[in-house]
Amino acid sequence: MIQRYVLREHGVILAGPAPNTLIDPILPSELRRAVLELFHGWWAPMLHDPIRLYQPEYQVYAVLTMCWILHTLQHGTVVSKPVAVRSAQEELGDHWAALIDHAFAWRNGE
Repeated sequence: MIQRYVLREHGVILAGPAPNTLIDPILPSELRRAVLELFHGWWAPMLHDPIRLYQPEYQVYAVLTMCWILHTLQHGTVVSKPVAVRSAQEELGDHWAALIDHAFAWRNGE
């Protein structure tokens, strides 16, 4: 569902018809459901087996993905991780700002 949304809304046409003529619109509720399934299926089990989260690059991935999940749940749209990071910083405020800033900077090689 998530990939269909991204392809439909942000796909680049190389040849042939526009993706939005081939793919039906995806409702915000469908995106939210897909993101919740991703969260419960992939991320929630790590609470009991956090071995992946011991790796710094995976910690960064987790923080940025949680920003992206939060944005999708709140707005019913899929955006890039940089947009989701800005949205999360505004929404979550100072309490989480340093962690999000650090993860985003690490991702960008800073």
